[in-house]
Amino acid sequence: MACRFGARLPAAALAVTAIAALACAHEARRRGDIEWVGEIGPEQLEGIVRLTGSHPFPFVVVQGDDGQARIVTGALRQDIQRLSGARVRVTGRFVQGALPDTTLEATSYEVISVEGDRPLLGRIESDSAGFYLARGGEVASRLGFVPESLARQVGAIVWVVLDDRGGVGSYGIVREPG
Repeated sequence: MACRFGARLPAAALAVTAIAALACAHEARRRGDIEWVGEIGPEQLEGIVRLTGSHPFPFVVVQGDDGQARIVTGALRQDIQRLSGARVRVTGRFVQGALPDTTLEATSYEVISVEGDRPLLGRIESDSAGFYLARGGEVASRLGFVPESLARQVGAIVWVVLDDRGGVGSYGIVREPG
């Protein structure tokens, strides 16, 4: 089976090309030229979160510095969707999609930057001393000034960028409380 494709393809031929590429991969696998592993070990993506497609079912993708956009799926998809525009590092497993290494089922994520600033990520909590950011196994981060709109979100997973005095300069809700 010959697997040759021209450099230019009309838009209508895209589906045919994808089917032919999968057929070539299937033929190579049948001959033993390649081994299909289905899932590839834990992988990380780093890049900017973007939403593509149309409402009400957009694709959540992480676009790397190489320009490649990879789809994010799994239980953390909505959290990552709410980080649109932020630079993140997502860990998970590549799963079988239309093309190899294009769909990552997320198992964890880290927010690297929001508009160039390094945020803290955690659950906003309060006690008699005020508000703090519970950060899993890390030491909680005590927060100075907290805007009233954030103070009403106790229990939510949020990112915060602190100002020079330890108050909340900016924030975003990643997951609603509850």
